Amino acid sequence: SGRMAFSMADGAALLDGVGKVNMRFHPSPTEAGRTFTLAVRFAGVAGECVSAVTVRVTAGAAGATAGPVLPLTSATAPTPADGGEYSVRYDDNTRIIARSGTITDGYGGMYPNDLKRSITVQAEHCRVEWLEFDVEGSASCEYDFVDIVDITTGLWWERYCGSDLPPSHTFTGDGFSIVFHTDAGVTGAGFKLRFDCGVWPEVGNGAEVSEPPTPAPPAVLTPVPSSSSSVRLSLKNDDGRTVAATSGTISDGFDTYPSGRDLSVTVRGEDCELVWRALDIEVEPGCEYDWVEVLAGGSSVGRYCGTTLPPRARLMGSEFTIVLHSDAMIEGSGFDVDFECRSASTPEPNTPQPPRTPLPPTLQPPTPLPTTAQPPVPSQGSTPIPAAPLHLSLTEHAGGSFAAQSGSITDGYDRYPASMDASVSVQGSNCRLTWRQLDVERSNTCQFDFVSIAVGGAVVETVCGPGPVQATQLSGDGFTLRLRSDTSVQGSGFLVDFACDAGAPDTPAPPTPLPQTAAPSTPARPTPAPETPGRYGRFEFERTRPEAVLSHGRDDFTQGFEYISAVDLLVEGTGMYGRSVIKVVDPATGATVGTPIALDDEYFGEGLTALRDREEIYQLTWQGGRLLVWGYTATAAAAGRAASLDLSLKRTVAFPETSTGEGWGICNNGTHFFVSDGSATLHIWTVAPLREVARVAVYRQTGRGRAAVDQLNELECLPKLVDGQRHTEVLANVWYSDNIVRIDAGTGRVIETFDIGGVARVHQEQGVLNGVAYDAENRHLYLTGKEWSSMYRFNVAGDVAGTPAPTPVPGAEYVTLRNDNGRTVAGGAFGFLSDGWGAAYPAETDVAVTLE
Repeated sequence: SGRMAFSMADGAALLDGVGKVNMRFHPSPTEAGRTFTLAVRFAGVAGECVSAVTVRVTAGAAGATAGPVLPLTSATAPTPADGGEYSVRYDDNTRIIARSGTITDGYGGMYPNDLKRSITVQAEHCRVEWLEFDVEGSASCEYDFVDIVDITTGLWWERYCGSDLPPSHTFTGDGFSIVFHTDAGVTGAGFKLRFDCGVWPEVGNGAEVSEPPTPAPPAVLTPVPSSSSSVRLSLKNDDGRTVAATSGTISDGFDTYPSGRDLSVTVRGEDCELVWRALDIEVEPGCEYDWVEVLAGGSSVGRYCGTTLPPRARLMGSEFTIVLHSDAMIEGSGFDVDFECRSASTPEPNTPQPPRTPLPPTLQPPTPLPTTAQPPVPSQGSTPIPAAPLHLSLTEHAGGSFAAQSGSITDGYDRYPASMDASVSVQGSNCRLTWRQLDVERSNTCQFDFVSIAVGGAVVETVCGPGPVQATQLSGDGFTLRLRSDTSVQGSGFLVDFACDAGAPDTPAPPTPLPQTAAPSTPARPTPAPETPGRYGRFEFERTRPEAVLSHGRDDFTQGFEYISAVDLLVEGTGMYGRSVIKVVDPATGATVGTPIALDDEYFGEGLTALRDREEIYQLTWQGGRLLVWGYTATAAAAGRAASLDLSLKRTVAFPETSTGEGWGICNNGTHFFVSDGSATLHIWTVAPLREVARVAVYRQTGRGRAAVDQLNELECLPKLVDGQRHTEVLANVWYSDNIVRIDAGTGRVIETFDIGGVARVHQEQGVLNGVAYDAENRHLYLTGKEWSSMYRFNVAGDVAGTPAPTPVPGAEYVTLRNDNGRTVAGGAFGFLSDGWGAAYPAETDVAVTLE
């Protein structure tokens, strides 16, 4: 007996207009046979709703149990149907309660393009058996695929494509979701599966609860089959070891870790995932005293302290290292982290492993600066923040900024709408977010729909998919929550609670000046400019205000875009089997010049680029493995005659194999082609002969290390000079996003990202951004998209392609291995060192310089 009270933000638990509360009861075994009544009251702006249900306690294998679902509408709840037939076509975003049934794509033939649909089965102990399967195949299932998700843990279970039947699955939790995604290209006959479940949620009034099976152990990471077994490592016993394994756990190994230690262990495994189970490390805002650090690919993925569990991390590469550092004082109980890798990575037999990189020495406390008495500086005080909880929703409070110590934020919809972009800000210090509900369209990188959290303008967390989500501890003054959705699949949204420190952040007092002491005279030395944008120069345009809006063909599935300066014309290549063409476009109006040339039906046209000195255009095909080489004759405008560009197919050649086996985007710097294939890799090919000489991984540098930037699509090269050396940058569309990234082609680093959402959202019902061409002479950037009705021209400012780099730093040395092989540079010099070959250094090279 007793009373239990709780509250929810309005609309937080509404499913299709029906309010539901999920409860799970654990009565003692001695109460078997008793009945009791639960009365539930909802109070809202529309009045009150009261519902009661009688529950009979039944003795089961695990003790006494009671039914977990209370319907809060009518006295009669729907009865779950068994053996039903369901499809993602007609039952998209539906939650099914059933013991058995079948799920299909529902199209009865070839499924269509551009689908993002899902269906969920809510029942316990489900076995899934695939009966039919024909979904476009690819190496990593990045085009069309079926995802299967465990709704108990929220973990993505597996992704399938191709024509082989996937293996059967058994889910020990509360059910599973099927997500079906297709792109704009090849389709297939679809899929069919059967599910059979042991225990399903009882619904209805007075329902007797069936006896459940013995509870299964909590879900854990599933080991990948490998010759190496799961291992348990500890820094206490395995310090300095390198172990090849596919799964296991790593802990500090101490009851309380000791002070003054630097311990580490390395795991060799491909593409590992870390899930933290425990963390208790001396807390300090910058983790400067004690910390646990994850290293991968030569970079820090994250440094952690305190008791808040770090986020789940997916590590790309062949190994990672866990480091524990402690100073001479406070300790904690340590940490425990699980890992799972795609496969173990082991050295070749009889090959000695390279020596382990020594860890940095323990940090010493800084030498105190001499001080003198200073008059006290009065505090500027703080502004109190209301203590009452504040409940916000994006339907009512989008765009606002509110001061609160605690409260909640929800999307405010039964199902949030498509094409939404709304945010709300909370003013508070060091806020902690606890996610109560999350149902936002799932994707591997949250590129379709997502909820993001930003502090000080920097995004610190992005989430999507079904929950649960780990609590988030924020450091700093306030945060902004943003919900962004694309044009298709939606979900029931989110609910997150927040709790912040009492009181607003103090207004910083003026700094107390340090006493000045005489320092040895040191010759002044110019400071080299920062890497971005100084070294690279500026490339700027007003993304929301194009200089001109031009027409574009609504049937043009744009894949390649190139400006030909000799005649002031654009060349556009389009895709789709049976619809691919190459054509000439007037940049002043957007109108087609002459007659488009159709590609053979066997080709799906992709990106293209022009070699001006050869008067040739090179056009990729998607999966054909062929490069189409077009010759062109440029005729400049004259009195009474418009400029023209006559195209003719000269030859087709096989292009070098890419990492996905496909061709997407291509550009050139005169000597090399730069090619994308939908992954995070830029392939570099020499023009003559046509062969691959390098691959560059594209990444964005973050506070947790390098983050791969994949789905690179149409490209535009910006060749220029930097520090007196030839340098190439690449502008790349990121597929299924509104972003264009500017890439240093030599290192793969993303220099900056341009959000084109201001114009892309105009065409959200048409297609995705794809098509970038640059006119260096007039400093015009042309952008369009697949089947967009418009093309845009922007004015570009800054140190753009075709212009010299900024003035060299006075007094700096510019040293290259290409030109200075064998040279010794004397001490006291400063400057820049590079290989000197620009896009790709040659094979069979052995050069060196010495810096004293």
